[in-house]
Amino acid sequence: MTFTSLSLAVEQGQAGIYRLLFEAYVKKYNWAYGDHLGEIHFLQQSFLFTLYLLARYGGEWRSNIFYEDCFLRAFPQLISQVHPVGSFYSPEKVVRFLAGTWASAGLRLQEP
Repeated sequence: MTFTSLSLAVEQGQAGIYRLLFEAYVKKYNWAYGDHLGEIHFLQQSFLFTLYLLARYGGEWRSNIFYEDCFLRAFPQLISQVHPVGSFYSPEKVVRFLAGTWASAGLRLQEP
């Protein structure tokens, strides 16, 4: 633990560290590291839109497809910036997979 995180833990408990971890995850961690689909910088930069969708619609269960459709309606130009992955993942499938994955990860964070 760094001095900053240790002092936050002492002063504010786990809630104090959460913001620090969240900011590091959003701003510094390369989300493409674990999925092997290549970097799509805009997808990571658009995390606020995903949070907006979760805040607006996350109160009731919706499928990943709902969030994928919302993302593609908001950012249709993204498909032209993504390369297919092999013969199975078209650019649209890549964007849908990643947008749906991050939305469902956000929903898992909200579970009690």
